[in-house]
Amino acid sequence: MGRRILNLNGTDWQLAQASASACSNHASSDDLERVRDWLPAAVPGNVRADLIRAGQLSELPFGTQAEAAQWVDDHCWWLVRN
Repeated sequence: MGRRILNLNGTDWQLAQASASACSNHASSDDLERVRDWLPAAVPGNVRADLIRAGQLSELPFGTQAEAAQWVDDHCWWLVRN
């Protein structure tokens, strides 16, 4: 059997903040089903860029905006493909 290459690049992804209880290596599909606010995302990419594009975060890193965006690092994030 040959090696299979799967290209994950694209904009057919969605991003969501994981619940605090699911922010571990033991998240279940039930945790994913409870998410109500999925945002468009791109791969390759990053959470901050996706949040900026979705209007959930202001442009960075000028002045105190970097400090105001620290909350992003305090959460776990999920990416799912449509």
